[in-house]
Amino acid sequence: MGAVNTVECAGGRLVGHNTDGAGLLRSIAEEGFEIAGSRMVVIGAGGAGSAAFTQAALDGAARIAVFKRRDASFAAAAERVAAVSDRTGADMAFADAADRAALAAEVEAADIVVDATRAGMAPLEGVSNVEAEWMRPGQAIVDTVYHPRETKLLALAARSGARPIGGLGMLLWQAAVAEEIWLGASMPVERIRAAIEAEG
Repeated sequence: MGAVNTVECAGGRLVGHNTDGAGLLRSIAEEGFEIAGSRMVVIGAGGAGSAAFTQAALDGAARIAVFKRRDASFAAAAERVAAVSDRTGADMAFADAADRAALAAEVEAADIVVDATRAGMAPLEGVSNVEAEWMRPGQAIVDTVYHPRETKLLALAARSGARPIGGLGMLLWQAAVAEEIWLGASMPVERIRAAIEAEG
């Protein structure tokens, strides 16, 4: 994943973990979607995107198509996707997010679509990387943004009959996974979720 967000002291050694991918996929699973055997699209290959596609590959997704805008880190992201594919055996593809035809085709065929970019967050509240006509009922449309709670992507998903899943679940579950690593204890996710939602 190329990043560590949780450090464990185990047997006198410091061990780095990244809980973002596991947290994201738990938030999707709690909505009734199976990762193993699924077709997935991940838009974005930064920290959240890399965590998403790496964990999905480890968890047995059948195909993962990763899209990223062409910038200074494009080549490095392509290498990371190829390395994850090589190490896990996952069927993975990598493409420029500006290739709208390829993105549309992958989204239409996907079971799970994850947007791991800043689209939908201020000052990009009116932006969605996915068009409504690409979505369909039965899909999970996931946005890693958690403020605002309903991004343009999630609003389009709801109107299209797809299942919108916001970023709050990822935020909660990555913390829960860290708690398990540090303390060997289960975090009261639903109690914390209720408290956050009460705060608005």
